[in-house]
Amino acid sequence: QQAIAKYGEAEIIPADMPCYRRAFEGILDSLEQISPLVEGSNLGCAYLGLNGLEGIYPDLASLTDAVRKAIPVVYEARMGIAEGKFIAYLAALYSEAGKCRILKGDIEAFLRDISCDALPVSQRNKKKLHDFGLHTLGQAAQLPPGPLQAQLGYEGKRIGELAA
Repeated sequence: QQAIAKYGEAEIIPADMPCYRRAFEGILDSLEQISPLVEGSNLGCAYLGLNGLEGIYPDLASLTDAVRKAIPVVYEARMGIAEGKFIAYLAALYSEAGKCRILKGDIEAFLRDISCDALPVSQRNKKKLHDFGLHTLGQAAQLPPGPLQAQLGYEGKRIGELAA
């Protein structure tokens, strides 16, 4: 709307979702050459299981290099390694393009200042968190699970688990 208002000659081009899905499927196929455990989450987000890859990739640099080569440069891959998908997702989200962020040790310090908007929950519940004054995962993690679940239902329980 703003682009059309500012640039009247702008033309809206609808997203070619089938094309995007085919491109993503191709990336997933390439990633399966690196690890047999590949899971395509949302469009543009993939998880790789790293267990057992030590014999193929002697160090982390060679593994991340293989992943980088499997993804066309135009996509500026961001990689994250951590225990669990959510933490790995956040590590990737907050890494530089083409880089890999490894999270181990004091993960709570990393999570403390991350916005609740990064949570994989409904927009409605994200808004409620902000309305309650809970803007970061660190703030959400300080609450016992009961009140979160009472206010936000099943997602409240999940929020508490992910924030902790």
